[in-house]
Parts: sequence; C-alpha cells; structure tokens
Amino acid sequence: MPIDNLSLNTLLATDPLLQNDIQQSPIGQALTGQAVSVRSTSVLPSQATILQASLATQATDLNSLLSQITSTLSSSSSSSSSTSTPTLINSNTAVVGAYASNEASSGTYQLQYTPASAATSDSTVFTVGSVSSNAASGTFTIAPTLTAQVSRGTNLLKAGSFSGTTSGTIDIAVNGGTAVAVSYNAGAGASNSTVQTAIENAINSSGAGVTASLTGVGLSQRLVLTANTAGFAGQFTVTDASGTSAVSQLGIGSATTAANATATVNGSSVSVNSNNGITVETGVTATLTGSGSAIMTVTPQSASVTSNGSTSALTMASNGTASLQNGEISLHFLTAGSATLTVSASGDRLVTSSSPSVATATGCCSSPARCRRARLWRRARLRISPAP
Repeated sequence: MPIDNLSLNTLLATDPLLQNDIQQSPIGQALTGQAVSVRSTSVLPSQATILQASLATQATDLNSLLSQITSTLSSSSSSSSSTSTPTLINSNTAVVGAYASNEASSGTYQLQYTPASAATSDSTVFTVGSVSSNAASGTFTIAPTLTAQVSRGTNLLKAGSFSGTTSGTIDIAVNGGTAVAVSYNAGAGASNSTVQTAIENAINSSGAGVTASLTGVGLSQRLVLTANTAGFAGQFTVTDASGTSAVSQLGIGSATTAANATATVNGSSVSVNSNNGITVETGVTATLTGSGSAIMTVTPQSASVTSNGSTSALTMASNGTASLQNGEISLHFLTAGSATLTVSASGDRLVTSSSPSVATATGCCSSPARCRRARLWRRARLRISPAP
C-alpha cells in the first residue's frame, strides 16, 4: 500500500537521519527539484502532464523504497531485541558483585576496592568500634570523661545459718522493665551458703539480664549480682515474691547506681549506654578504654578501575555501589581486594573508547539500532535509481 503524505511526514519527522539521506538521494533531489518547477514556473499543460507522470512514477519508487526500509527496520528491531546478553566473567565475587546490561560493551577491567576505615592515635584512650561503608573523611578528637558504670548488688549477710525461706521466687527487673520471676530451691534446713548457691544457679539460667557469682569462702562468701549491660540501661532491682524472704535475708535488694559513659567528640558532649557505643559520626563508633584524649582519623571507601592501561577513580555511592560504561555495568563492592571483569559482547554492539567509563558507538551513530538503520537505508537507496 502506498505511503501517504501524513505517514511519510511522520516517518521523516521521527528520523532526521533518514530525512537527510532521502533529501541527498537522486530520487529526493529529483522530486524536490521537479516539485519546485511545477509550483514556481509557468509550464504548458502538456509539460505539466509529463512532469506529473514523472513525479508519480518516482513517488511509486519512493513508496517502494520506504516499504523496504520499514520492513528491514522491523526485522532489525526483532534481531536487536533477541540479541543475547553479554557474557561477564568476574574473577572475584567475594570482592565485588557485577551485572552487565544488554547494551554493555566488550572490555576488560581491573578493579581495586578499599573499604572505609578508622584509626586511633592511642588505644589506651579508645579503640575503633564499627565503621560503615558510608563513613565520611574526617579527624576527631575524643576525650572520655566517664566510663559506663555497671549496676551491682552484693549480699551483706555473712555465711552461716539462714533464717529465711530456703525455696521460693525472687523478681528481677532491668531498666524498669517487666520483672523476671526466678525460682530457687535449696532444700529444707539449708545453710546461708547453700541458699546463695541455689539462687546463683537459678539467676544464671533465667535470662533475667543479671549475672550472679559467689566471692570469698567460708564466712566471707558473698553473692554478687552484676548487670549484663553497662550504664542506665542495665540498672536493676531485686525483690522477694509473695511468700519469699530470701532477698531481705541475703541483703541483695540494693544495687549500686549505674551511669552512662560520657565523652567529648571535637568538643561536643556525647552520652551512651555502653563503652561500645560512643558515636563519633554517622556510621562510626569508638570504644572507651581510659581517660585522656586521642585522635581518630576516618578514611572513606575508595575504588579504582584500570582499562587499556589507564587507571581512574570510581565514583562511589554510600552503599558501596558504582558503575562502568555510563551505567551499563553495575558494581557492588563487598570486601577489600581486587577483581577482574571481562565483558564479551557480540554483534553490532557498542565498543569501548579509551576511557573505561565512556562508551561510543561504531561509526557516527548514537546507538547500534541507528547504525543498522543507516546502513540499511544506504543499501536500499543504492538499488533504486530515479525515473528518467
């Protein structure tokens, strides 16, 4: 079916490359020239008839040419969509995960990754805790002012005879939370020492957030309760349940008051629940180990790529991701080390330029599909000659 003016104009408007090639072809030049002559020149009716017949013949040839182009473009599109995904070989998946899109180019890339890290100038003041991948570069002066204090309780009654209940239940509540009922049974007529041992075992198997231990021997034996968490979050209380009188007899109801760790970071005060939780900056913590002052130096993550003998730094996202070939190859770095990526792409695909992060198309076109389209049009127009 002939292509009408609207269809032709739409096709030419959406493809400037095709429009230019048609205008430069013998048919296009003949059509353009003769059309102008008909519009702007006074011609005899017989000459006009001849020109119109010539135009009609060449329009038929042009319609035939455009039909061939439409058919080959459709075939080209189907062929392009069925092109297989490039092959990507990763020498070290422990260091980096990689994915190549269908438009990725062939190339070989040596990658090197160094995670974010931090260092202390004096480990007797603090040690480095955790460092996340989004840590930013910086230098921080850390000065501990108080290490976290643990809540602790010790019975005051000396070992010997025990006048309280030798079996029963005590309640332990940590940080104002719901009390955990801890049941013990030392047996009838048990001594103070035996009751202490029974309560020690019961507490340690209860998961109440408190650890029990015995110190001293004989008349000097004591039952000591220590919070598992330092700071205010570990403050605990111990009470007798109804019908029990062990806590009051052993004197373990009063625990020392806990205190949070405190320090200054670059002059600003910070306070946390544990020595392990001083926040230096987002994603970076320190563990307080003593008094004084020390410097923490934070180095952000970095990665580089070497291709065609040229090495350049990769732009890293905070989550450890980067890309090559303008996003056609996605990278996710995991651990420190090196890896080699080899990408093999077949057919009429993009080819890499000297820069590993830039891809250019074969020839002058902006994409493989446009290159195929241009070649098909050029081949087609060579097979059509203008009507005389």
